[in-house]
Amino acid sequence: MDDARPPRRGRRSPGDLSLALGLIALLCALIPVIGDVLAVPPGLAAVVLGYLGVSRHDRGLEHRAAAAYAGAILGGIALFLVIVSSIATHVTV
Repeated sequence: MDDARPPRRGRRSPGDLSLALGLIALLCALIPVIGDVLAVPPGLAAVVLGYLGVSRHDRGLEHRAAAAYAGAILGGIALFLVIVSSIATHVTV
């Protein structure tokens, strides 16, 4: 008999959720005026879930890590854009 676990159905992995939230955060970061506020929560969640997805892959609980890496990177880019835009708009000379 094969000892491998059957694939889970109906549940999303942290990596898949990270990728979705990273895309949402990146799109929100590109919206003028209110995008900065909207992008921070999904961006942070994407980075955290991406880290959890990669750690689950390293422990052998997940088969794919690419979505977790991509979601964490997209969330990080969105947070970087928020920081840069807030610095650019709030600098007083």
